[in-house]
Amino acid sequence: MQQAANESLIDSQVATTDHTGAGVHCWNVGEDIVYADALAANLFGFSSEIGAKGLPIESYMSKIHQDDLSRVSKSIEDAMTKGAPYHEEYRIVRLDGSEIVVVAMGHWFHDKSGVPKQYSGIVFPKVIPEVSSVSVEQLCLIAYDMAQAEGQLEAADRIIGVLDCLLEPPAIGKANLH
Repeated sequence: MQQAANESLIDSQVATTDHTGAGVHCWNVGEDIVYADALAANLFGFSSEIGAKGLPIESYMSKIHQDDLSRVSKSIEDAMTKGAPYHEEYRIVRLDGSEIVVVAMGHWFHDKSGVPKQYSGIVFPKVIPEVSSVSVEQLCLIAYDMAQAEGQLEAADRIIGVLDCLLEPPAIGKANLH
């Protein structure tokens, strides 16, 4: 009960912290303690002191948006049991109700018997450009790159067509005169 009160106090103290960069965190499974540097701790609403001392994994999991929690839990379990790299994107709910989207990635370390012992990873805020600061042409180029990377060649061709329309000067007589 006292720990929850302390966590809430810490959360309110760092709610306005600027969250730039990537934070490092380690989870000692046997002790059920997550140690985090200042950036990782602050993203979840904890002070750097609390992050360095460590908290149970549940303290961090309780900050994940309810709609993302089961997916993130399954991904953690899969990575832990299969020894696969962990990579997830999810929302953290702040004390004031605001949300921050983060990207987390890392790796599990197992003992000689294959039992998971330690997780080490990073977490950072996903930067979403404000729509007003990005032109339609830039968004099309981003979409084109994504379509190409995913092998969606027909979609990429259609995006090029949209770009051609955007970049082509209006034909005489079709200009919008006001």
